Amino acid sequence: MNKDESYNKIIDSLYSRQIGTIGEEAMTDLMKIKVLILGMRGNGIEIAKNTVLSGVNQVTIYDPAPVTLNDLGSNFYLEEKDIKKRRDDSVLKKLKDLNPHTHVDRLQLKPEESLEKFLLKLNFKYNVIVQTEFVSEEKILKLSEYCHSNNIYFIYGVVFGLNGFIFNDFGEDFTIVDIDGREPKRYHCKNLTNEEKCVMTLEEDKVGFAQNDKILFKAVEGMTNLNNMKEPVEILEVKIDENKKKSFVLDINSTNFGKYKQGGLVYKPKEPTSKKFKSFKESTSIPFVRKDKEEYFTANEETEEFLYNERYYLSIILAIGKYLNNHKNLPDLGFIGPSREIANIAEDLFTQMKVQDEEMNIIYDEYPEEEIKKFVKRDVMNMVKISRAEIPPMCSLIGGMISQEIMKTVGKYEPIDQWKFFDLPFVKPTEKREEIFLNLYETRYLEQIAIFGRKFQEKIKNLELFIIGSGAIGCEVLKNFAMMGVSTNKGKQSLITDCDTIEMSNLNRQFLFRKEDIGKSKSLVACHAIKKMNPEFNCASTEKKVAKETEDIFDENFWKRKDYIICGLDNIKARNYVNKICHKYNKSFLDAGTNGTKGRITVVVPFDTIPMEFTETNTKNYAMCTLKNFPSQIEHCIEWSKMNFIEIFNQNILHFKNFINNSTEDFLNRINELAKKDYVEKIRTIEI
Repeated sequence: MNKDESYNKIIDSLYSRQIGTIGEEAMTDLMKIKVLILGMRGNGIEIAKNTVLSGVNQVTIYDPAPVTLNDLGSNFYLEEKDIKKRRDDSVLKKLKDLNPHTHVDRLQLKPEESLEKFLLKLNFKYNVIVQTEFVSEEKILKLSEYCHSNNIYFIYGVVFGLNGFIFNDFGEDFTIVDIDGREPKRYHCKNLTNEEKCVMTLEEDKVGFAQNDKILFKAVEGMTNLNNMKEPVEILEVKIDENKKKSFVLDINSTNFGKYKQGGLVYKPKEPTSKKFKSFKESTSIPFVRKDKEEYFTANEETEEFLYNERYYLSIILAIGKYLNNHKNLPDLGFIGPSREIANIAEDLFTQMKVQDEEMNIIYDEYPEEEIKKFVKRDVMNMVKISRAEIPPMCSLIGGMISQEIMKTVGKYEPIDQWKFFDLPFVKPTEKREEIFLNLYETRYLEQIAIFGRKFQEKIKNLELFIIGSGAIGCEVLKNFAMMGVSTNKGKQSLITDCDTIEMSNLNRQFLFRKEDIGKSKSLVACHAIKKMNPEFNCASTEKKVAKETEDIFDENFWKRKDYIICGLDNIKARNYVNKICHKYNKSFLDAGTNGTKGRITVVVPFDTIPMEFTETNTKNYAMCTLKNFPSQIEHCIEWSKMNFIEIFNQNILHFKNFINNSTEDFLNRINELAKKDYVEKIRTIEI
């Protein structure tokens, strides 16, 4: 095995779950991408963290602003010792440590040099540029036009209070290779004839093929010429016999092909689609019209009360940009004068958009105008008063989605259609806003207090959580709760448990772990890492699994002490047990899980929400910790056996051949990339 093969093996191990989701081709393209991220507050650091972990070629950050105390409330890589230093310098090393296979640096800009001029000098070095904070209308237009005219993917995404937005511009002619990532439906061949126009019959009665469709073949025995053809075969005609059985006449001469024996899968390959994106200027031109009426409004699904249409949000975003043309920063938290100024600009823009809609006779019959909430200046002012606030949950949401959009630039999955708006209008403080702003004080939680109030902050400081599972979800929720200030009062403590140990493949998505942690306890390392992000957070760890046999540890007193339960397990039996226990002790719990690009969150409040039981989903992918620690299904045992068979009769033999064909020193150098535990195991496999 040469150095390239050894490196590829490490990469495959590190990104195994990601490759399983997006595919090898998309992963190869992703590893060539260079990304520039502008702004390193809470939203920016979330995007940078996710993008570095995803394995792109290069991530460059830029934020010359000095660190302030309230930056520590959302940026998990800043510490008190960083206050007054540059934000980008302060987080650079920690971002580098996330992934040694991604080059991370910061933009070196001279004090007198503008960003736009500097980018021109780079000769289009970056594939993607992301702006993560509000900037002036003048700056965003220049940056957008620069990217649009030079075929650079541009994303503008901001968190402001309980609101956020994402704007995408992927150019005039963006190709989507795979719009949804789903495997095409495959059918089984029954027979293939040797004729000038080959006739195909299938085992299935219901087939989703029609005339002029193009198909490909795999695993055909006998007529092997059809396997893995570069160009798909067109269906010329669909015939139906007296028994209503279908046969398909194909545009291929198979007279000289081998005689069909058996087997074969046939499917319709996905065809690339093209999408045109507008620049920021063009997409915000009045009138602002969306293609789909259903996307034009946001509404409360429970009450069916209509809220604001998108022109409302757009008017506020554009108004803030115009305000920043004449002011250096966003309004300070709670300031009335600047908030009123922005609200006045927004109202003018909103009125212009509405008039233009009427002039163009744009009518939405399904959404009568009287059902659309009117522009209320007071509501806009309240929104603007907290526009500079970034809180961890909103940064996770917006930053996570922007990170996904960066990955979509390789053509895998459909990107956001230019604009996406977010709001949480029903989340309101229990205190009056005027009282909240009057009682603000210097603290790392300042921006969160400005939104929810001091009483809310005092309440969450006294919460005790039980977090079950410290995998990908566990790491993220632990980070958010710690940054919010949960369990920070003396005598209060949250507990995290996970009986699994850290493996190489975990490092791609479980950001609290590093290479030197491989083989160690997940919960122990996670608890230690999170304390560095917020030393005030009180947490403890255990490796005990939550089950009937540990009820002497997790007893009645234990459950009664905990306020909320967070479950991030991939094991059905364990989740149902937690569900049952929470109902028994009347504890609310949140259960979450992911499978590739899909995710699920279930909030269970005993005696309020509908009783439920978790069931095994129909999937062939099983998490490694499930196979090792909770093999409760027959399928788990089969996968475990398959995994061990490959280890014993394939991988160990390859290691042995490596040892024979290479020097001992070379062999040891290669396997030195593995964890210590794995290192010893590989040595043992070659014992004679």
